[in-house]
Amino acid sequence: MKFENKPKTLAKEKCKNLNRSERLEIVFFRSLRKSFKVNGHLSLAALVESQWKAKGQKKNLFRPREIHSFTQPQRISKRQLSYDNHMASLKLIREQRMTNVRMLSKARQITNENKTEAAINLMG
Repeated sequence: MKFENKPKTLAKEKCKNLNRSERLEIVFFRSLRKSFKVNGHLSLAALVESQWKAKGQKKNLFRPREIHSFTQPQRISKRQLSYDNHMASLKLIREQRMTNVRMLSKARQITNENKTEAAINLMG
């Protein structure tokens, strides 16, 4: 009995138990892992941006430091990376909230204008 490729065969057996989408996901992340490592750890913002570019969306919501670090290499700590990712997600939430607030204030303004017009009509 040969024990040459035992770890590889075990991994293959584990992969066979997964369904097709899970297998594809593993392959996808393995390929991405190499291209989006910043100072040794995976960058969430760079990952998301790459997925958007793959879909053909040109909107760059994530512009934290780690994306620029591909062009200008600099040391970024793991804590800083997670902070940048956190701030990027907060930015998304804040933008959504602001659009909601704008819509509400517009609605309030319209109702106030209607009330003043009604009051003027009653008096005049």
